[in-house]
Amino acid sequence: MSGYATEQRRLLMLFLQCHPDECFSAAEIAEALSDASVSLSAVYRNLADLEREGLINRTVKAGRRESFYQFVASPTCRNCLHLSCVRCGSVHHMQAASLAPLLQDGFTVDPQKTVLYGVCRDCTEKETNS
Repeated sequence: MSGYATEQRRLLMLFLQCHPDECFSAAEIAEALSDASVSLSAVYRNLADLEREGLINRTVKAGRRESFYQFVASPTCRNCLHLSCVRCGSVHHMQAASLAPLLQDGFTVDPQKTVLYGVCRDCTEKETNS
């Protein structure tokens, strides 16, 4: 762990660990931690450190300018590709081995850094039923 092991960092890590399948903006995280007096600047500073350490992924959702962050060091994320819905933002896991038929010429994929974007089943069903 780089940097200092501050109480703000501990609270941020606890929050992210409790929500491994979700993406949050820095503002959403700061709002969730506001009762614990974790400032927006502390959230940004710690998110940058966690990204450098490979514990979180930063992504951008279609049509949005802000970045979203997901904790990927959890057991549910290890060796999984992330499927991200561009409509609702939900994140789903797919075992990296499922991509084997697509990979050729010895190309390897870093599952923690790989995000496939599309539309989830729930959003597709909502569109179909509308």
